[in-house]
Amino acid sequence: MPIQTPYRNFVASFSSEDHLRQSLRVLFSRIPGVRGVDITHGGQELGKDLVFYAPNFFGKMELYACVVKHTKIDGTVSKSGAREVLTQALQSFDSPYTNTEGQEDFVTKVFIISPHDCPPSTMNSIKGALRTRAGHVQFLCGQLLMDEFVNHWQDFLLFKSSALNTYVASL
Repeated sequence: MPIQTPYRNFVASFSSEDHLRQSLRVLFSRIPGVRGVDITHGGQELGKDLVFYAPNFFGKMELYACVVKHTKIDGTVSKSGAREVLTQALQSFDSPYTNTEGQEDFVTKVFIISPHDCPPSTMNSIKGALRTRAGHVQFLCGQLLMDEFVNHWQDFLLFKSSALNTYVASL
């Protein structure tokens, strides 16, 4: 039996991709300044599983999109491969989001999210394609994602996963 770590429990706490999207909706809603968090996954998502508005450096609200994967993103060309995920991210930039006032907004940054860590082979498989969108596509995977839950929604780790309990027990 493998040793349970807080990170492994965190990964296992998401029962499905829908559960992960719902959890991310709550997480982003808890971040100061974030507004309009919306799950857009479905037939008309156009690469965007989730969107939200957040202030940029100058305080102007900008639209951010997320490509969400429940599985590990690898360096292959499969459905959960880095190339497919990058294609979704690029589609997010091309297709505007219609906000609640009926106006179209364009995405300024895309987060590619998975509870699993992304190995170096994942990044290496798409590093050339990422150059065209340098700074506009960011991976929020594995431990980095768990850190956001620690910073903004500790109750999730306490009550919805046994990650924190495992961590405390290991001390």
